[in-house]
Amino acid sequence: MTCKSCTNTYIAAKRRHVKCIDSLKDTWHSKTLCGAIACGDRRVYDKVKEMDAGRTSWWDVMNAAAKEGWRDVVADHHQGPYTRDEIETLMMNAMAGHHLDMCDFVYLNYYRGIVAISEFTYRSMLGFAIKSGSIDVVHWFEENFRWRFHYIYQYQRDIFTQAIVADDVHILEYLWSRLDIQVHRESMRRCYLEEALRKSPNAFKFLVDKCTHEFGYEIGAGFKDWVLLRPRYAYENIVALYSNNKEWSARFVHILQQEILLVGPRHKRILHRIMDFAKQRGLYGVNLLHKIRKLIGDVEQAREPVDIVALMTYIDDTDMPEWTYVKVCKLMRQLHAESTTSNHQIE
Repeated sequence: MTCKSCTNTYIAAKRRHVKCIDSLKDTWHSKTLCGAIACGDRRVYDKVKEMDAGRTSWWDVMNAAAKEGWRDVVADHHQGPYTRDEIETLMMNAMAGHHLDMCDFVYLNYYRGIVAISEFTYRSMLGFAIKSGSIDVVHWFEENFRWRFHYIYQYQRDIFTQAIVADDVHILEYLWSRLDIQVHRESMRRCYLEEALRKSPNAFKFLVDKCTHEFGYEIGAGFKDWVLLRPRYAYENIVALYSNNKEWSARFVHILQQEILLVGPRHKRILHRIMDFAKQRGLYGVNLLHKIRKLIGDVEQAREPVDIVALMTYIDDTDMPEWTYVKVCKLMRQLHAESTTSNHQIE
């Protein structure tokens, strides 16, 4: 009898459910022994190895063991010679596991002296180190492969984009100072922020901070609108963007309200947090100001941040129809109330 979560022997092995493996043994999964390695329990591995009877590919076992840091298992399944792609795959799994002793083991016994370090190979290995998400692995890479800037000179944007996807601030900071600052400056608007926005909240905040404190670059208020379309990390991203640019676009409220209607309960809670955050920071004042501008025109006194006294003085000195003046005054009272409430809540 198997539990509901174990649908095959591979999943059962990863969950350390030996009884489930025995119940499902007539439909043996081709990577069952890899699942036993991934669970990290040597006792489970030994039991499953007996039941597996060589049905799991030796190459799959080597790579699973490289990722788990089990050097003896890698050595036991050695059946070379290997192609360059196979050795690079083994090296990649060693890096992915963050086990530096395993990285040394694979490098010394399988990689060094066999794979020529061409520009392509160097970039490939650096990419594996970055994708590991571990600054220790990146340092290990530099110690063994050296820093060869001329190999990556034309690929700097791609290299840093890989670090954005890895979403580790230590790796981002490490590469930021080692790559050409002009590449960062040009790529920030074109791809960096957009790439981080998808699923890299740590990288997104890192990049916004660089825009604010290093480049002095103000990210357009409309960028906050795009953040709402990816709600998982939207709150953290909105907070980061607000630290760079405290304006809200005229469409922000509309987009936010529409997204709240469309998303599920989990994301709805996130968007409501954004609504509260934005309300406390003058969100509705932006819409009121937009309405005032439609009535009196886009004047200097009506730009954010709002100087209400200057704006009211301008309105009083402007010749306009009485009905327009009355409407503008009502909107100004709302704007003043919103501004007062927002300032009080922030304090």
